[in-house]
Amino acid sequence: MRAEDSGESAETVVVLFTLAYPYGNGEPFLHAEVAELSRQFDRVLIVPSSVTAFARQPRAVPSNVTVLGAVRASVPRAAARQIVLHLPQTLGALLHALRAPTDLRGKLQDLRFRIAVHVRANTVRRRVGMFLRDRSRVVFYAYWLDLPAAIAIDVRRAMGFARGKIVARAHGFDVYAERRISNYLPMRDDILRGVTRIFSVSRAGCIYMRRRWPDHADKMSIAHLGTAPAENAGNAEQSVATLVSCAFIVPLKRLELVIDTVAELQSRGHDVHWKHIGPTDSPYAADLKRYAAGALPDGTFEFVGELDNGGVRNWYARNPASAFINVSESEGVPVSIMEALAQGLPILATDVGGNGETIDTSLGMFDGLLPADPTVRQIADRVEGLLQSDPAAYRRYVDASRENWKRAWSSEANYRVFVSELLADAQTREGRGADVG
Repeated sequence: MRAEDSGESAETVVVLFTLAYPYGNGEPFLHAEVAELSRQFDRVLIVPSSVTAFARQPRAVPSNVTVLGAVRASVPRAAARQIVLHLPQTLGALLHALRAPTDLRGKLQDLRFRIAVHVRANTVRRRVGMFLRDRSRVVFYAYWLDLPAAIAIDVRRAMGFARGKIVARAHGFDVYAERRISNYLPMRDDILRGVTRIFSVSRAGCIYMRRRWPDHADKMSIAHLGTAPAENAGNAEQSVATLVSCAFIVPLKRLELVIDTVAELQSRGHDVHWKHIGPTDSPYAADLKRYAAGALPDGTFEFVGELDNGGVRNWYARNPASAFINVSESEGVPVSIMEALAQGLPILATDVGGNGETIDTSLGMFDGLLPADPTVRQIADRVEGLLQSDPAAYRRYVDASRENWKRAWSSEANYRVFVSELLADAQTREGRGADVG
């Protein structure tokens, strides 16, 4: 409930630190959450954490949401300015980086990260302060347990703000050090000390963090993401024999495995098709297109291109598919799977990260959970079993996928509960956060 609705004079404010949202096309799943934040808080401040010079027109946001825009200076210029005007701060960052428990490459990564944190925090802290009144009830919310969280800590410290908890979500790349080339997450100890609460988007991520950083386990809990309802839910069709995937085309997603699986099924006499939703403007995507053209007959595969959330729902509504497939080597809990569940698609997914949390066979869902590192034959066998299942059983799989979405992955339900938690945290008395050196 907003402050004015309850008769209180204090204004409720959430300061949301993102990577780039609402600039660009990234973090599309944040849009629904921002709408809920705007409903429950009097004011929402959004601080994009990117320190690049890009500043495309931001996406539309509710009227009580203020966007503190991207840094206008180039990265080298902003870094040089940081060094000249904040020399003690920069020297502190250097000393911290040199003490980082990693190799030279990791230390350099740590130093660059710390300078980026200071550049952004020094740019926005006064502007954030302009919107926080003496009686404001405030919570600082970082959407990622990475650069946004570090900036949130630094902004709060630099403001000398003794009120307002720092809450952070944790997804995938910001959780698993193994995803980094250096096997190192910059400033991890500083960030874990500085935040008040951490909400993992998956059970697997929460377990991982509690085991790896047990001293901070009491800060960690689970808060699932969610998606909007499908536009034409339940239109999945077994007879079209079409697999659909939706992801950035990067090596982590192992889309070559999907192509090889479709080729294997075709060699078994199945007229199987594959359609992929995702950006296709990278050199790696061009290589994957050539690979698909060499492995699959013309007309049996399609690269749909990049679509926003609404575009994905609209595409599903007009293009019935038989199943959704994800064979990533690492994940958090993919929003793409949640969208597929809302549509009613049976799911095939590798047992990595939070993928397994999206398949609940107790509801009657198709058991599409694959080994973490499956062979082409293992995937093809599972797809073949789905395509050859009794039509009545297939319809039960469709209904069960929709039921799972309704129970666990609805944005309306999940974000309402999560934002209520944030509102309860607003202006709770909290000691100063850890300094960021």
